Amino acid sequence: MYFSFLQSKLFIASGLIFPLAFLMGMPFPHAMEQIKQDVSPEYATLMFGVNGILGTVAVSLSIFLNVTHGMNYTLLIGFVTYVAAIFLFMVIKK
Repeated sequence: MYFSFLQSKLFIASGLIFPLAFLMGMPFPHAMEQIKQDVSPEYATLMFGVNGILGTVAVSLSIFLNVTHGMNYTLLIGFVTYVAAIFLFMVIKK
């Protein structure tokens, strides 16, 4: 099957983003249970709200960055954000 240049870029970008997004989403239910047990159910509710708000901000920011700076810059910022999240998770886990 013949892919156009745009379709190839979309396929590659999706292939790069999917594993990171999937792995970042997996610990969320476990973390929510840990917060409920270790801190309080009310705090877990707050963290769920913060997650929703930051998810909305992330989508809006990614669209803005994509329009103003391009796809490569947006992917780079996303990658740096994921690396920072992994680093913070490792530091907090100790």
